[in-house]
Amino acid sequence: MQLDDVHREALAWFEARAGQIVPWPDPLANGQLLAARAKGIYKPSGWAHALSVRVIPSGRYPDEEPVPVGEGRWRFRYHQEEPDGADAAGYFTNRALARCLTDEIPVGVLWQRQPKPAVRYEVFGLARVTDWRDGLFTLEGPVSIGDANTVPDADGSLLEDARDRVLAEIAQRRGQAAFRTQLLAAYGGRCAISGCDVEAVLEAAHIVPYRGPHSNRTDNGLLLRADLHTLFDLDLLRIAPWALTVQLDPTLRDSPYGEFDGRALALPVRELDRPSSEAIRQRALDPAQAMPSDPGKVALRRS
Repeated sequence: MQLDDVHREALAWFEARAGQIVPWPDPLANGQLLAARAKGIYKPSGWAHALSVRVIPSGRYPDEEPVPVGEGRWRFRYHQEEPDGADAAGYFTNRALARCLTDEIPVGVLWQRQPKPAVRYEVFGLARVTDWRDGLFTLEGPVSIGDANTVPDADGSLLEDARDRVLAEIAQRRGQAAFRTQLLAAYGGRCAISGCDVEAVLEAAHIVPYRGPHSNRTDNGLLLRADLHTLFDLDLLRIAPWALTVQLDPTLRDSPYGEFDGRALALPVRELDRPSSEAIRQRALDPAQAMPSDPGKVALRRS
């Protein structure tokens, strides 16, 4: 996708200063701002895409620290914005960053290294957005302005990058690490439906869809084999609210999955870890319904 001169100049600022520690950035000579004090994701007025993201380690959102993924390269996950009362999936800054994902537009990254009053930021340079799920964007870098349509290098380095992205997608699909670890322990390392104990294919499934860290409660999760997790996400496999048995979509009853229709869930030993009947009921009534903003207002426990 072709970028206009203002957009390219703004991205070039981040690329040229990668690795530097800077104060709050001044606007460019053309008046273009590089970040917003009020928002972590900066979408300039009138733009379709986000220009930059800003990480504040002690801030409201639990952004993850970057991890190395090859010589000089890094990856981190950045929390979506969740203003009170707003639909995060449709919120304008999240949608702008999502467009960077679909259109392969880099974004600048600023990481706060010194708090107020003398705030300082590390310029990470430019990153590409590679995924958005479970409330987290995945950003990888550094990249350059012209990286969007790069062809593989002769030494296969881009093939290594592709492999890294595949591994990251597997990790993200399995679920956020701590949440998955909790479910593996609660379910004894076995799928709640199939009994499969091959850890590599077991994933953390949210009963009520993820809407922030409070969603990552063991009683709002199921440990599922990857293919069953997919069917659960597509609502082709549901859980009966009170019996806690599997209900398959009629189109699957004559398939190899038919053996699971009517099967009771294998429940964790600890009562507190067992699926919440309220969460299961919410899912059955409205699969898209979000977790309440204050989880304490709903007693998520098995009746």
